[in-house]
Amino acid sequence: MELCTTPKQPYDRRYVSCTSCTWHDVIDKAEQRRDLTPCCPFCGSTLYELPSQDDFEALARSADQSHAGMAAMLEWSRGKTFPDHDTLENAYRQAMEGTE
Repeated sequence: MELCTTPKQPYDRRYVSCTSCTWHDVIDKAEQRRDLTPCCPFCGSTLYELPSQDDFEALARSADQSHAGMAAMLEWSRGKTFPDHDTLENAYRQAMEGTE
């Protein structure tokens, strides 16, 4: 992943994730700084970027091979924010327990 430094463009397919919290989503959901660079809508931090959501999902499926359930957790957490991965995991676990 590269740092996101290019302003948003029409029909931009990039998928971004925050460098400081767990937020991730399509670039259209990102905020913009005064210099027009995208940033996290929750904490304002810099974003990592991938060319598309398909690329992000491929990484999630790859991570799922060594961390079972990772892809499902990342899908559930899209557009949500948590201060760290442990908090995300706990929130996901509680949400899944509530649906059983």
